[in-house]
Amino acid sequence: MRQETHFTEKPKEIYFENFSGTAPNKVWMRRNIKKQTVTPEEGDAYTEYTADEVYFETSHSLDEVQADKDTYWSYGETWQPGVQDEGIMDNKELTEGFNSLQSGQLDLYDAIASLYETASL
Repeated sequence: MRQETHFTEKPKEIYFENFSGTAPNKVWMRRNIKKQTVTPEEGDAYTEYTADEVYFETSHSLDEVQADKDTYWSYGETWQPGVQDEGIMDNKELTEGFNSLQSGQLDLYDAIASLYETASL
């Protein structure tokens, strides 16, 4: 879930609430933090910060989130309430999984080809 947020003080890049296993940890990640002066039609000008922000809940630790910010940012962009995060995989796991599926698919093609050869004899 991605949104643009506004703050009166400079926000942290990662805000993490740890619930020690009693509930999912809550994570807010922010990018593109910018300071700007806002001049309203009435009243005094003030400073605010804007940022792109994603929010998600996870059983993973702050250290895990900090170690792979891009993966967790992508996860946060599409996260929906009630969704568990056991499926988060890093690039190595995704590559190994893809290669395994591709290898299995080739084995299946070989088995089908052998069946056709046997049937046509």
